[in-house]
Amino acid sequence: MKKIIIASSIALLALSGQAFASKNGLYIGGQVGQTTANYNADDLGLKNATVTAYQKTIQQPLGTAKISTDNDGLGGRAYLGYQLNHYLALESGFTHFADIDVKNAWGQAGNKETVHQNAIDLVGKVMLPLGSSFNLFAKGGMAYVNLDSKYNKSASYDSYTSIDGGPWSYSGTSTTNASYSAKHKTINEVRPTYGFGASVDLTSSISADVSWTRIQGGSGIKDSDFIGVGLAWHI
Repeated sequence: MKKIIIASSIALLALSGQAFASKNGLYIGGQVGQTTANYNADDLGLKNATVTAYQKTIQQPLGTAKISTDNDGLGGRAYLGYQLNHYLALESGFTHFADIDVKNAWGQAGNKETVHQNAIDLVGKVMLPLGSSFNLFAKGGMAYVNLDSKYNKSASYDSYTSIDGGPWSYSGTSTTNASYSAKHKTINEVRPTYGFGASVDLTSSISADVSWTRIQGGSGIKDSDFIGVGLAWHI
């Protein structure tokens, strides 16, 4: 994916010699590319669980398998903007991040949990025209981020003394045949976002772009990046 994005950047430079300039006013567009959300199992509440118990009723006990997290993958962004002039624009977009997959969640072999992240942003965009059709740009604003984990895992024990790790809740009545369950976890936060990129006007109505965007982590949300290439239609 990164090689494709680099090749796209070179292609933008090659096309920049064409004498076109995009129209002011409304535009819509979309991008595809690589997303990276820098979470680990601890951040997602899927850390290795430590159980002080006789683990007879489950085939793969908690806390015995190595946990791994896959944060990279194919994502996309759709956006709507208004170009005030050749230097300034306002833009709002929706970014879908690749699913975050955690293998052996809570240290239980074969237990794969999937976490989803999406974001809606509102940014200001500053453009620097270089020649008749090539532009550099920077953007910044705020993003509403939704992190959603729909796992619901239970584990039972013939006898136990304690359990630690993960968002577990107890649903037994005694120390015999006790059961713990992991619950749905959702985080909604507004976070700063910023980025930069380049675009080329292919015609007065169509432009191509390549950009990097980051959502700054905090309040349970981790730094999240999107590197994408796309097309925009200037209405």
